[in-house]
Amino acid sequence: MIETQRLPNLGEGIESGVVVGVLVAPGDQVSAGQALFELEADKVTVEVPATVDGRIREIFALMGSEVRVGDRMADIECAGITTDVISGETVETDGAPTDPIPVNRSDTVEEQPGQSSESAATLPTQADDHPAPAGPAARRMARELGLDIRSVPGTGGRGRISRQDVIDHAGRLLRARPGPGSTAPPNSPLPDLSPFGEIERRPIGAVQRATARNMARAWREIPHAWIQDRFDITVLERHRSQLKKSGTDQAIPVSITPFILKGLAQTLQAFPLFNASLDILNDEIVQRRYIDIGVAVDTDRGLVVPVIRNVQEKDLSTIAAELRDLAARAREDALEIPELQGAGITLSNLGSLGVGSIFPIIAWPQSSIVGVGTARWGRTRNDGGEWVERLLMPVTLAIDHRLINGADGARFLGHMKQLLEQPEKALKM
Repeated sequence: MIETQRLPNLGEGIESGVVVGVLVAPGDQVSAGQALFELEADKVTVEVPATVDGRIREIFALMGSEVRVGDRMADIECAGITTDVISGETVETDGAPTDPIPVNRSDTVEEQPGQSSESAATLPTQADDHPAPAGPAARRMARELGLDIRSVPGTGGRGRISRQDVIDHAGRLLRARPGPGSTAPPNSPLPDLSPFGEIERRPIGAVQRATARNMARAWREIPHAWIQDRFDITVLERHRSQLKKSGTDQAIPVSITPFILKGLAQTLQAFPLFNASLDILNDEIVQRRYIDIGVAVDTDRGLVVPVIRNVQEKDLSTIAAELRDLAARAREDALEIPELQGAGITLSNLGSLGVGSIFPIIAWPQSSIVGVGTARWGRTRNDGGEWVERLLMPVTLAIDHRLINGADGARFLGHMKQLLEQPEKALKM
């Protein structure tokens, strides 16, 4: 029989990727688990493995093409008893070669001019002999939401569609639509710049494409508010220098980022709302009970944000070692997708680049982000009202104003400031 190899669910919020490697050709024998394609998705490169043993019948995912979850990538001719990915029916075959069959596109919707693929997925499709693999609850939910069940990518075993898959797909469609009264086009065409001089065109890399898509969604959906202060890190810098000089362990932190992460984790424990997400579709606040923090890393491919898990449970040396490892593998394109997912807040530290204040954009579905600029010596008043020279670090907190108000943001920043200004007493190192 013919087994259809489709792009499986790749994880949180990842709906598509670009084919950067086709590892097999028609006629090749493959085994279950063998890598068929290499895909660049959400800033990392992943392999798409075969689900069955057999012979490659036909390849549909071409080099450089973009594929979405559920898209047909290849057909594998296999023998024995197996289950069709689409119908869920058990079929017995003797494994005899068969003639090539035409691609059946009846389970997808052809995009019409001027219509996005997201909105097209809600249109009815012509019935075929392959019902979507979904249970009664998922089908009922699809009917209530006015969705074609066959347009929903399934995340269960062999592509089975759950009720939550239907809800998630409906949410993606809603987020892709312009808000009420919006008349702005999705993108404006770029004017011809060639009459003014020589130009060069080059394709956008997958990392930059993912960053552009994610930032546009965050800017469109999240009403941002920014709160800023300057932290006196004179004592912290002195303490950091002493640790660096006295430490013999390579894991001793040599940068200020581990200290900031530790202070940020303790502040999240005191202000858990900043570690929550707003679920608009279900009118709920989703509170994380764990503290995972994303750290923005600059690479030659673009911005990558690996995640440090359970920061509140780790000492500074452990945080520093993990940070170095993640940053190095981010620059080598050696991270796996789970290492980029699940953060409740992000830290963007541009202090090493000599910048002043920064106003970062929140990474959806998070509700806040902290941006740090370069620490510089400056004049400030001490507790006695006297002017003194101190090392001052600009820190900006961005909040989702639907969930967090400005007063809470000010208290959050003030708590973090107190921790970092009294590191030996406040930070549990």
